[in-house]
Amino acid sequence: MAWTFFNIQMAFRSPPGDPLRTAVRDLIAQTGPRHTSGQHQAMYRRLHELLARGMPQLQRWGWDLVRTDAARDDFDEWYTDLEDTSDVPDMQANAAVPYEQHAVVTVIMVVPRDGLADANLGELCDIPESLWMRRATCSRLLAGLETVGFDDLSSDGVYLQPGPRGQGPVDADLDAGWDWLAPTE
Repeated sequence: MAWTFFNIQMAFRSPPGDPLRTAVRDLIAQTGPRHTSGQHQAMYRRLHELLARGMPQLQRWGWDLVRTDAARDDFDEWYTDLEDTSDVPDMQANAAVPYEQHAVVTVIMVVPRDGLADANLGELCDIPESLWMRRATCSRLLAGLETVGFDDLSSDGVYLQPGPRGQGPVDADLDAGWDWLAPTE
């Protein structure tokens, strides 16, 4: 079967205890692993509402839509990496500059190619390159996720790194380990 993989990853300036971190973490915890199409839609609507309020804190982000034979493998790799690192309680225990700390929110999904969700993702991601890294584009992508067509969804996940008490990556960490994230325009 052919697949389409979508991901969006956002680094928000967010020191430990920031309400944005806590709200995203609570949303993820409340959603649970299995839910109906309507619950999926409501969760993505709520995620967009939370992150829209945090857009002034957005420092770096990136997104991708993969419609190649590697799409399912890409999803599996992202899933494994995120599962392995999302529960790390304290990514930067000795952060010297708390105002540089970030919370990284990631959404991944894989859908069958040529289905409704694939068509909706394709339309959502049809954005001129000159607009790719703008905050408004990030918000548009997040808002559009609730319309994907969850009956056609194979797998998805929403991750927060680190959680509310973890320190989070600082600017230098983003330069090294998260370098695919571009500064927000």
